[in-house]
Amino acid sequence: MNAQVDHRIEDGIEDRIECGSPGKQCETVATTGWSRRCAARRVAALLATSATAALAACSGSPRAKAPPAGGKLPPAKIRYLHWDRPRDEAYAQVWREFSQQHPGVEVELNTVTGVYTEKLLSMLVSGDAPDIFALDRSQLEPFVQQGGIADLTPFVKRDSKARWSDLLPTLQAEYTFQGKVVELPNGPVDVGIFYNKDEFAKQGLKPPAEGWTWDDLVLAARRLTQQDGATTTQWGFGWVNSFYEPWVWGNGGEVFDKPFDMTKCLLDQPKATAGLQWYADLVNKHRVAPRPSEYAGFSAWEMFYKAPARFPLVMSGSWRVPTVLANTQFKWDVAPLPRGPIGKDLNITWSGGTCINKASKAIEQAWALTVFMWGPEREREAVMRTGANLRANLPNYMTTIKDPEIDKALTKLAQAGTVPPGYGKVFFHALLTSKQRPVAPPAAADATKALNAALNEVWEGKRNASEAMQAVVPALNAALATAKS
Repeated sequence: MNAQVDHRIEDGIEDRIECGSPGKQCETVATTGWSRRCAARRVAALLATSATAALAACSGSPRAKAPPAGGKLPPAKIRYLHWDRPRDEAYAQVWREFSQQHPGVEVELNTVTGVYTEKLLSMLVSGDAPDIFALDRSQLEPFVQQGGIADLTPFVKRDSKARWSDLLPTLQAEYTFQGKVVELPNGPVDVGIFYNKDEFAKQGLKPPAEGWTWDDLVLAARRLTQQDGATTTQWGFGWVNSFYEPWVWGNGGEVFDKPFDMTKCLLDQPKATAGLQWYADLVNKHRVAPRPSEYAGFSAWEMFYKAPARFPLVMSGSWRVPTVLANTQFKWDVAPLPRGPIGKDLNITWSGGTCINKASKAIEQAWALTVFMWGPEREREAVMRTGANLRANLPNYMTTIKDPEIDKALTKLAQAGTVPPGYGKVFFHALLTSKQRPVAPPAAADATKALNAALNEVWEGKRNASEAMQAVVPALNAALATAKS
């Protein structure tokens, strides 16, 4: 496992985190035990060796029948599997509401111990899988290929309540696999800049504003960096080594030719390597941020509000807002990522999703519940009330994001201290221009691991970006070609 760029599921969303010194074992969430690269290989192997015959019996796509007369569903028990354990109470309340509308339809929460995907696989193979289950896009491919997931295309076409065409284009692409809709998204996330308003005022700095640039970031980070002799007591910028894609995009480069089903990595191209090098220079040239090995066990977002040396300026995700609100003792806000040389707002987004078991005996009820939880009506109600969807993530639907009434609600929530003032523009509106986080196929997992190791050498200042990418990208492209064959 790469000590600097690990993967974990947190609050239902895959989050690549930074760890401490080389060799330090990274944290994983106890409820899932999920490490994407390792588990993806194990799942793929298990599917290939033991699941094909069992899942072949589930071949064919479910038919989307006409909705029942009067809108009432036949009695059934829907088994629901997810990893959002902090959301259990919120989900249960919605399930009770759904059951009141459809008497006789019950929802049962299934709990997983151990590795989530391996447990789900064993349930599918044994014919005892839940009707609804969560899968991140990076976990999805082996399950779709082996036939355990229902094709939702007929349901999407039939049911106007799902409003598939109103979903963010990134989400439509994320959960359309080989021309079929395989999941309904349950809330995207994106990334912004968290900043300490008190510290900016103390240093006489203007807060980062819409349209600020990479140069503005460097100037502010230099002013904010403080030293006591040879010891840095405050780093100007808390960077996150795994969210490097926006810095490539902001320089006019690309990471892959496509975010999914990619055929070529483009990180060895000049504009891409220059973007990577600029990011690494924050650490090794300007010295306004620590090297990954200098984090000493702390993560960047936690060091925004607690650590021996705090970061008054840090790159972090929308899902961190509640934790930061609960822990900060100073005034703070969020700002968009700074614009690079191409002058565009380019953020990174990804989402979790909800699948339905192809073999479910309650597939109509499962679909109805899925739309009830993640459709536009529930989303708008939750956002107006809390600033987030049922999963405590951002909205799926463009009409929600663009709704002036939502902006007014977010302003009121900011005044009440429920969200920071810049929350709507920085996170909601950014989704309209954010680019999809690439997901390499499981077959290229070893080559992707080698890429991350090479990037870590760049962040540590051991190699320049051009040299590192020229050395590692050909092997990754060979692995992608093999995955396609």
